[in-house]
Amino acid sequence: MNRIQFVYSMLKNRSDTILQSLLKELNFATCFYQILILSLSNMCDSVDEKWSLELSSSPKRLAIYKSLIFLGDIARYRITYQSDIQKDWTESWNWYQKAFELFPYCGKPHGQLAILSTYQSSDIDAVYYNCLSLGNLDSGSLPRVNLNNVIQKILTTEKNTEIEYSKFQIFLNNSLSLFGHLFSPNVNGMETLVEFELKLCESILSVSLDECLDTVTKLVISYIILVDDLGNSFENTTQTQKRQSIRNLQVIALAYLYSLVQQCITSVLDSVPDGQFQLDAVSIEKLLPISIFCSWQSFNVDIIQHYLSYGTLLKPKEFETRLHEWAKSITALANLISSFADMDEDITYTAQDRQLIALNAFDPLFKSLKLVGLPKHLVTLTDETIIHYGRILSLAKRLADNEKINFVVLNNGLFSVRDNHAKRKDLQRLMKAMASERLKDEIITLETQLGGFQHLDVIVYVLDTDCMIFRLNTVKSWLMSRKCVLVIPLDVIQSLDRLKKGTEKINTQARDAIRYLEDRFKFPSPYLIGQKPEETKEVWNPDGSYAGQYIPRNYQSILGCLLYFQKISNEREAGGFAFVTDNQELCDITKELNIDTIDVYNWNPPKSRKFRD
Repeated sequence: MNRIQFVYSMLKNRSDTILQSLLKELNFATCFYQILILSLSNMCDSVDEKWSLELSSSPKRLAIYKSLIFLGDIARYRITYQSDIQKDWTESWNWYQKAFELFPYCGKPHGQLAILSTYQSSDIDAVYYNCLSLGNLDSGSLPRVNLNNVIQKILTTEKNTEIEYSKFQIFLNNSLSLFGHLFSPNVNGMETLVEFELKLCESILSVSLDECLDTVTKLVISYIILVDDLGNSFENTTQTQKRQSIRNLQVIALAYLYSLVQQCITSVLDSVPDGQFQLDAVSIEKLLPISIFCSWQSFNVDIIQHYLSYGTLLKPKEFETRLHEWAKSITALANLISSFADMDEDITYTAQDRQLIALNAFDPLFKSLKLVGLPKHLVTLTDETIIHYGRILSLAKRLADNEKINFVVLNNGLFSVRDNHAKRKDLQRLMKAMASERLKDEIITLETQLGGFQHLDVIVYVLDTDCMIFRLNTVKSWLMSRKCVLVIPLDVIQSLDRLKKGTEKINTQARDAIRYLEDRFKFPSPYLIGQKPEETKEVWNPDGSYAGQYIPRNYQSILGCLLYFQKISNEREAGGFAFVTDNQELCDITKELNIDTIDVYNWNPPKSRKFRD
């Protein structure tokens, strides 16, 4: 390949002599690798019959796999420098596809297919294949860079205003834009993303998905990989604010998926006349995006809890309704399926499983199927349809069996969704007041002394969640020194309450922080103050601004606390006031509001009574 790449690099002037030299080298290389593959294939057992992780990692198979990649590259070089206006990438495409089928546990073939997609100006394919490469079990850092490059191109390229796009094309363009903003969240603020997603999903209702089912399937898979990738990012960081932002991004991506899949289900239900349901009444193309999403959701039911918990911080009513409507559509389809036959989730593979087989997001599914090899010839069309129906029904059963979710019910063989509207409203109110009520008994005597710090000649610190989680010993040192007043906002208590559930280190730290506060509030002190619900400065304009500064919804609670206690602190003759946080976005806002801030990790304990964090 070195000789080819050398000649290829000399083609800037595109002279006929050099071009002919390149074509000669390419033809020679093509023959070489084809002969090599033929020779190696004769030395392998059942190359065409099945593959698995163990078989594919053998040296001979890996050599065949790399040769297929090289043949795809050679074909791509050849087409790149042909003079035809319409370039045909089929040969290169086929070589890469064969490489993937031989060895799916590497993202390289999909990365190369993504390159071909950019040549064909297919944004959805470029995003889709880069996602498959990124989501592969053996993914490196390059797929993320390539996907980000594609996304930046999509977000910065202006659409031709002279072209009249179809409703579906407009929907697709907006779906890719939303994907880009979620993958690169520094582009827009969280509230802007929420509003963009809400408008996008409203437009789904006016779009016919039946004409572009292949594209819909690619969108579903791409967004599932995005949600899974965000989950990996969540696990790889310990900063509370970053983790919350990642969860918020997951909520937005999930909300989009619920709307898209619900519309697919609606299309299926509308295509089946009442009382005339048959196995082959619905095409596999229509079932595929639903089945793929259900297969993934079945092994990620717990993510619905995150969706409900963090969705309340973004758009409680809209996101809750979205989930409720999706669940109603799933149960309606599950009832239709179960009315025809009593079937369980099938353990057989389908042809569509090939594209999912090595994706991290679907790894639990294939582990449950005990994959050791995937036959080249799988099942009949009718059997494949049954498998898809079985996977849809399986999700409905898992939702009904999950006591934590507890909004899908299986009664007398029929699935239904609980009317949780009033229950959810009560839950929201409970979550809002949960922290203060939980500590009410301990701090009831302290509440009469909350104004007592005004006579103290010490600085007042308002703490954020990271202080309580990562600098708890520093908090203890300051309290024991009696050299400051610490204010614990309700927003921090609520965050700790959300974080306390789980087995990760951060969950343990959140529980430690809550226990410490409960113990301290048993002994009232003017040096430790818990914010009461009425202790806030509600000064937001209808558009969410204050003093000319726009205040995002998720920051209004803690900023109301800051402004309230800053006013009380400023009425003293001495002391000082500061907010301790590592949230840069929040720091930028507080700076505009003339609130002093200190970074969490620069907030050092007093020299006396110092603990080690």
